[in-house]
Amino acid sequence: MFARTLVAIVAIVAALALGATAQAAAWIEGVEDLPLMPALTRSPTPPVVFDKPGGRIIQASAEGPVSTSDVRRFYQTALPQLGWKAAAPLRWVRGNERLTIELTAAPSSGTGARTLVRFTVAPERKAGERE
Repeated sequence: MFARTLVAIVAIVAALALGATAQAAAWIEGVEDLPLMPALTRSPTPPVVFDKPGGRIIQASAEGPVSTSDVRRFYQTALPQLGWKAAAPLRWVRGNERLTIELTAAPSSGTGARTLVRFTVAPERKAGERE
């Protein structure tokens, strides 16, 4: 009985660990609360991360077999739920940070739409302030 209970506990812990790993993979690397659209894959190039006195600067990229309009729609829906406020098309502000998303439609190879996405998080500048 004890052995069966122990095996069940180990199986539950393993399943939880796998679930946490899968869940962790759903975020943009370097920005813990910026979701990665399910159709996108992180770039093999690691993100660029700078911490400076005025705030952090992060650039990360991803790509996937999805249209630019689908990417735009996903982030327009997802980001407000995480506290980001739309400031302009593909630009959001939260606290003292701004998020800019750049979309580039990759040349189609006959397999449908493919989009390259670049995420930039930087300190929000106040009016008249230089970067």
